[in-house]
Amino acid sequence: MTRPLTWAVVPVKSLTDAKSRLADVLNDRARQHLVLAMLEDLLAVLHKISAIDQVLIVTNDARSMELAQRYNALILPEPTSAGLNLAVLHAANYLDEHQVARMLVLPADIPFAQADEIRELVSESDTQPNQASSVTLVSDQAGVGTNAMMLTPPDGMTPMYGENSFKRHTEYASELGLNPVLASVPSVGLDIDTPDDLLSLLVGRERLAEQSCTRAWVDEHFDYLTAKLAYKSPSTRPNESLKESKNQSVSKHTIRREHAL
Repeated sequence: MTRPLTWAVVPVKSLTDAKSRLADVLNDRARQHLVLAMLEDLLAVLHKISAIDQVLIVTNDARSMELAQRYNALILPEPTSAGLNLAVLHAANYLDEHQVARMLVLPADIPFAQADEIRELVSESDTQPNQASSVTLVSDQAGVGTNAMMLTPPDGMTPMYGENSFKRHTEYASELGLNPVLASVPSVGLDIDTPDDLLSLLVGRERLAEQSCTRAWVDEHFDYLTAKLAYKSPSTRPNESLKESKNQSVSKHTIRREHAL
């Protein structure tokens, strides 16, 4: 059986609006550099996965476009002020026009993403009984947001990102009779939006490849953020967690799947 043509889609909004919920702990320049670092690391990861035939970046941001070109990713201009759902729908229509069978949507801010786990996610989808129409969903580590979504065909389901998107995507797919597959992919579980997410990134910095852009960013800002986050939220006691971060071993995970009822 021929493997379906698969493209990864990564929406990236303007850096001027990047990570506004981190404004209390990071200035504009630091937030923008963090976004670019995570995006470059994700592009590098996707570039390693032969099962992904092409990467498509949906953005109007010039610096993000420049990064995309370095990794031979295609660029699809985002409709003005479209928001995430319309950006993904725009990409889905583009893929459908170009006879792409399957779309994998990933956020740009998943710093722990691992090529092996994403490769397995794509490969396991090849074994699904209904190759013509399927949905695979991966939640964030809280089980609330959607941090990966694979659709066959790309326009097979309208995206519903936003509050409680994982539950809404799951229910909507079931209503459409698509029997969604719920996959656990630990390395894409953390996306960086809040100071608590930033603390998780600092605590887990040993999980980042030493040569990664995000690791370089974390190392540069580590002392400042340790103090800043301790001041902002003393109840989280980040210093104790951060002291242990260098000794944390990277656990290997197996992707688990179950069909939604």
